[in-house]
Amino acid sequence: MQVENGVLRIAPFSSKVNNGQLSFAGQADFTKKPVVLRTPGPIQVAKDVQINKETTEKLLMYVNPIFANAVNVSGVANFGCEKLAIPLAGAASKDIEVIGTISMNNVRLEASDLLGQILSAGGGGPGGQVITIHPTKFVLQDGFLRYDDMQVDVGDNPINFKGVIGLDKSLNMTVTLPYTVDGRTVRVGKDTVGQRVSVSLKGTIQKPELDLGGLLQDQLKKQLEEQLRKGLERILR
Repeated sequence: MQVENGVLRIAPFSSKVNNGQLSFAGQADFTKKPVVLRTPGPIQVAKDVQINKETTEKLLMYVNPIFANAVNVSGVANFGCEKLAIPLAGAASKDIEVIGTISMNNVRLEASDLLGQILSAGGGGPGGQVITIHPTKFVLQDGFLRYDDMQVDVGDNPINFKGVIGLDKSLNMTVTLPYTVDGRTVRVGKDTVGQRVSVSLKGTIQKPELDLGGLLQDQLKKQLEEQLRKGLERILR
């Protein structure tokens, strides 16, 4: 570490954390307000770091709602960032800014409220399956974490998440289930026949729930639209 003219510089370093590797480098200008610690460029922050109770409750539940109220979580996480800015003084949590990519392998959990809801919707259960979270690019800005598609493979069934998670514990997300509208189960690596079912999430990050009522309304709307389309095709023939 070096401090000169009010500027703190942390030289690149690595350390073992939870049987993995943590790497970091950064600088902060204490002559400016608010004081923010920034990385100098892209950096692989976490490599093969094992997940535990603390990382689940303080970090992962803000990455994906399946980790909310999860029990006995284990697995390996990787996290790299293109940009990272952490307020040190004179700033609020909404001033945290991160552009990065996260992935997880060999994830297991004993129980998860949301994952249980998703799997029971298709007549199954968590059953101690291995979970893989594909590399997902996200942006954390103004107190909200956003991503366009986070694929979570539960065994060989893909579940896709899209939307916004707030540091204020708010949710505005859509989950695409591993089932099609005609009742087929979708498998990883196999062609999907038919349209997959998408459901909105309601509640908060502490208590996420599938909006099954909204699902019924959406399905009825789609059926009416399809009937209208077929009717117009018959008229225009």
